[in-house]
Amino acid sequence: MSARRVALSGRRSGFTLIELLIVIAIILILIAIALPNFLAAMTRAKVTREKTD
Repeated sequence: MSARRVALSGRRSGFTLIELLIVIAIILILIAIALPNFLAAMTRAKVTREKTD
């Protein structure tokens, strides 16, 4: 039993929950910054298309 416990405690690969939450938070912040700019660009494109038609 102790050999199994040592083998399991030696596995340290992977990400912790905190690391994953931080990455998700950073991605959400980047989306929150980029989304208004993207929507404004879409609106400008629609206005330009209507002017040319």
